[in-house]
Amino acid sequence: MSADKADPAERLGKYGAFSDTFDSDGAPMRVLAVDVRPAIVQVIRNAGADVIDASYASLTLALLAQWTPDAVVAPLLGTGFDILDLGQRLEKLAFGGQLYALAGPIPDVAAIVRELRDHCPGLVFDVISLPAG
Repeated sequence: MSADKADPAERLGKYGAFSDTFDSDGAPMRVLAVDVRPAIVQVIRNAGADVIDASYASLTLALLAQWTPDAVVAPLLGTGFDILDLGQRLEKLAFGGQLYALAGPIPDVAAIVRELRDHCPGLVFDVISLPAG
């Protein structure tokens, strides 16, 4: 299967944000996956990250304190929330790490990145574009 036709979860692991999942000390990146498909969670694990998956409703200060993630990944539009809701909630919970939105093809990724960075300046934000399918 060519890279262009590969499963979105496979592409995420090979070409996405989680292809380098170790910090400078060689420790695995700690990723909190919020309402992310199990196949994508597994790809992030296979890339070497420590991953915990959680629902948006279960996202609390206690969970963040216990897990201390380096990054949070979630769909751009989840069930009952969107990435802006999640970003604002993370900032209220004093999370200051990386937030990645998973999205299919969208016309203006830069506009989404600008909007979230404007509303949540304490987060490092980016969109991981997955192919349709």
